[in-house]
Amino acid sequence: MLFKELLKEKSISQKELANKLNVSPQLITSWTKGRCQPQLDKLTNLSEILQVSIEDILNTFIGAK
Repeated sequence: MLFKELLKEKSISQKELANKLNVSPQLITSWTKGRCQPQLDKLTNLSEILQVSIEDILNTFIGAK
């Protein structure tokens, strides 16, 4: 599963996620397109917001390559 598919599965928009993480929507777009990955502090927050493990989140980025 790719990161953008995870967002869809969890019914959270990129804009909503950006607001919750206090980052730009452009950064979330970069994540969904596989241009870059979240830093460790954001991974922890992502895990809490999306209610999945950090490992599961990282696997979505490995699949994006």
